[in-house]
Parts: sequence; structure tokens; C-alpha cells
Amino acid sequence: REAALLLQEERYPGALEALQTAARIEPTRPDFHYRIAQVYERMGSLHSALDEVRQGRLLDTAAGARSQDAWVRRLEDALFGH
Repeated sequence: REAALLLQEERYPGALEALQTAARIEPTRPDFHYRIAQVYERMGSLHSALDEVRQGRLLDTAAGARSQDAWVRRLEDALFGH
């Protein structure tokens, strides 16, 4: 909840810290990694965003991981110009 409020206020470093703490407390939840990736993307840190999406996919169900394919492609295209 704290992260959501901070995101609404565009306080990205604080939101990132709150989400990273949540991910450490519940390390098997892919949604935290996806939310961290969203924050990194908003901050312009596309490499970190891609790393977090990939981490989330490793923890997610097969269907959940596949649902992130377009996001991964978009980040890779932005970074590597595929």
C-alpha cells in the first residue's frame, strides 16, 4: 500500500524501496518483481526493469510468465534495438 501511494505521488525512490523490502519479505511473489520493474521503467532504468521482469518470470507460473512476453520484447527493443 505504501508503494502505491508513493507511486501516485511520483516518489519513485521511496516506492522502489518499499517494493524491494516487500520482495525480501516474500521472495517467492513474482508480482513484487513486476511492480519493481514498473518503477524502474518509470525512472528510465530499463536494464534494471528488464532484470526484474525476468526475475518475476522465473517465480511466476508458466502462463503468468508468458503474459509478460510483450513487456520483455518492448524493453529489449528499447535497449538493444531489435
